[in-house]
Amino acid sequence: MAPVTLSGFHSAGQALFAPLARLLAGPGQPRILLSDEDVAQQDFPALTARYDLVLAHRMDHSPRWPEERVAVIPLAHEPLDVALPAGHRLAGQRAVTADDVVGEPWVTSRTGYSPADVLSAVAAVSSRELNIVHRINDYSTVAALVATGNVIGLLPRYTARPVLNPDIVLRPLEGISTRRRIDVLARPENLKRTSVMMVCEALQTIMTDLVGG
Repeated sequence: MAPVTLSGFHSAGQALFAPLARLLAGPGQPRILLSDEDVAQQDFPALTARYDLVLAHRMDHSPRWPEERVAVIPLAHEPLDVALPAGHRLAGQRAVTADDVVGEPWVTSRTGYSPADVLSAVAAVSSRELNIVHRINDYSTVAALVATGNVIGLLPRYTARPVLNPDIVLRPLEGISTRRRIDVLARPENLKRTSVMMVCEALQTIMTDLVGG
């Protein structure tokens, strides 16, 4: 059985790669070759030229994947939540609004990535300028900075679980669309391979458990 090459953006790799490797470790399972590729949304489809499967994400309001060129297998519909230090004045609320958080010091991603897109909406809704202190794409680093108590950020509700700790709480952001779609992209001919479909099914199983947990 030929190996299956899989790329994943950082938070997906952090949450899915190790469980996938464990699940496919037995006899008769396909061999997987994993890589991390954290690119801007528009660049994910091009990765299917180099990998059998590509874990990709896009915000609900962003352009759809070019389904005339790539096959799309949905995995999850995941909110980005506001990550607060556990002792923050807003941590006791069930949810927060743009007006609650717009004036806070922020750690967010570089422009072109999901958290920065959500923060732009926060600024637009509040008609206020953001105080962005740090530009960090790696969610484990974002979580560590939030835990210091000096900044707040945005973390994905399900795939960030491996980096969360008791010093951080997540709260939904009301009034703004914060959901991203996590999908598997592939060249259509690759989905005819049994080994590739076995990996896709394993990914779906792991993500279902992650969302349910």
